Amino acid sequence: MIFTAQTLINQWRAGVYEQNGEASNLSDCLLTLLSGAPKQIFEPGCGGGKILFPLSKAGHTVTGMDMDENMLAYAQRKTALSPMRLIHTDFLIAPWPRDFDAIILGGNLMHTIITDWEYKQAQKQMIMKSAASLKMGGQLILDFDCPTHLASLVKETSETLLLEGTDENGTYGKMYIKHAEADEKTRLLKSRIIYALMPRDMKPITFEEIIVRHILTLEETTSWLFRAGFSIEALYGSYDFKPFNEKNRRCVIAARKG
Repeated sequence: MIFTAQTLINQWRAGVYEQNGEASNLSDCLLTLLSGAPKQIFEPGCGGGKILFPLSKAGHTVTGMDMDENMLAYAQRKTALSPMRLIHTDFLIAPWPRDFDAIILGGNLMHTIITDWEYKQAQKQMIMKSAASLKMGGQLILDFDCPTHLASLVKETSETLLLEGTDENGTYGKMYIKHAEADEKTRLLKSRIIYALMPRDMKPITFEEIIVRHILTLEETTSWLFRAGFSIEALYGSYDFKPFNEKNRRCVIAARKG
């Protein structure tokens, strides 16, 4: 098999992300917000199933969708321990299944969508598709970073380490991010992503890419929710339900359709 640099990066990122335990606090938060009778739950951008798997173990019926086959491979392994329906496709373009009790747009998904669309339009589309796929009275849970000012991110002079570790193929690596430019008016943030990998029995690989993301505000997010027919039931500034305020960079919203 011929491995390209991008193939190695995709495999390494999926493997090391799977080892990272950061989703546990979010899962605990979701289990509380989704407590009660077992529910039909859908997560677009489910990745390796870190969020869906504990929900499945808790008795919910879960469906995940993702375009990254490397991530989905880890989710597929978990189905031997607890059932999960998994769909391999581009969740922004493909039609979503219907009649769910709850949809999760979590783990900063709204800021990591891979798309050729205008980014803000892609984010709106996620909320509109959620409204169409939920039952009347169904619940939408959003979770994303919500910094008040973007300039503070750009002023940071050093690169921030996002991932580090060795995947199951023996590839060790690090993934960094450096925010380069920010427009406070449009909320567009331009960043540089750097991968430094040391594959086993291969030469080291360094790869860089530039990404531009639209960073959500609470005001525009709630506006989109209202237009899509949602009412907001709860707003938190952390996974342990602390109040949301301008000092927090986290935003957790529970909204109800209809």
